[in-house]
This record gives sequence, structure tokens and C-alpha cells, in this order.
Amino acid sequence: MLYYIRTKSYILLTPDNEIALKVWSRQIKSYPIDHIERICVVDFDSDITDKLMKDYAFPVSFGRGGDDLIPDKGVLIFFQRRYIKSVRPVFFNPSDPELLADALKNRLKNSNNLHSHKS
Repeated sequence: MLYYIRTKSYILLTPDNEIALKVWSRQIKSYPIDHIERICVVDFDSDITDKLMKDYAFPVSFGRGGDDLIPDKGVLIFFQRRYIKSVRPVFFNPSDPELLADALKNRLKNSNNLHSHKS
């Protein structure tokens, strides 16, 4: 399933159970869905969020820019610390954050069901 951010940018949930992100002309960066600990949809304009949620990382560097380049609404994904050596969540900003969060939760649930049946 493909989730658009802007023109020529997208977030893709791959058959290999990864979140693939392509921004502008940069190469694709992938994150494994199996290593997700928590998923939160946030709107920094209206939500009351704790300090940790406001200290997040972007999946790719966007270079220098002002606050107007930082989106207010998106999906924060907390990964297991064995995968990403940081407590900072990764901020994704698809055009429909709720749809991406639901798809990720379903993928994660299906992945966990497959792992439990194999054990």
C-alpha cells in the first residue's frame, strides 16, 4: 500500500514487512515493521504531548529550514532499542496519518500472529 507525503515522495509498506520511504530524489530508506514498539498519531497543533514525543527524529535528513518546513501532523513510531539505539521516535508525515497508523497496526498484528504460530 502506498502513502503519499508530497509530489515525488512516498511511504510504502513492502511485502518484506518494511516501511520504505522515498523523499524527493533521495534513495529509499527502510525500517522493519517487526521492530516497532508503539505507534502514535499526533497533531502538535491540537494535542497535548509529552516532552519525549516532541523530541523525535525524521527518517531522512531534510537539511536546513525553518519551523514552517516541519509538519504538525503525522505518525510517531517508536522502535525497539535493539534496532535503533535511541529512545527518540521516528516521525513520518503521510497525507493521511490515521490510515498509515491503522495499516501498520494491522501489519504488526499479522506479523505477531505468524511468529506465534511458528513457535
